[in-house]
Amino acid sequence: MLDVVARLGAPSNFVTGSNGDVPVYWCYGKLEIQFDVDVPHRTNWFQLEWAGYLEGDFEILTSNLVIALDGFTGSTTPLGFLSADLWHPSDVTVHFVEIAGDITVQLSVRTVQLIFRVDQSFLHDQEAVIYLAKNAITDIVRDIDSHCELDSIYSHSSEQEAEESNRRARRQISGDGYISALAGS
Repeated sequence: MLDVVARLGAPSNFVTGSNGDVPVYWCYGKLEIQFDVDVPHRTNWFQLEWAGYLEGDFEILTSNLVIALDGFTGSTTPLGFLSADLWHPSDVTVHFVEIAGDITVQLSVRTVQLIFRVDQSFLHDQEAVIYLAKNAITDIVRDIDSHCELDSIYSHSSEQEAEESNRRARRQISGDGYISALAGS
């Protein structure tokens, strides 16, 4: 925590742990950091929340931290990220998750996850869980990609923690498979 304060300054907002005495969730605008409740309070993960609002050349998170967006915005689709040469597509797994009737798409590579909200108007009142179960994965990719908006970007402290967050996935495909599905449309 002291290292984070030294680099970023005091958070704009924070939440204490269950015991109420240590602030373990810190906010710096769109940047949110979760610390472990136990000393030495290491960083568990951090995220860029409200990533759908990213635009322009850069995003100022604090007076000490600015992120260059390199042409990415909140409307960049999963294909846009997969085609950008950030990672080799074979290193990326794309997970389709249904939670409480809503679909999210999660691009996962090592400890990083990009979470996309899906505008489900193309489902025409079909239940998301049934749609994900009954359609070919390539059809799902073709249907969903243009309906995605970036929601948040996570960086977990380990690959195991990142994998744990994907456990609710209904379907998945490799980054290469995702690109191929759209090339065939």
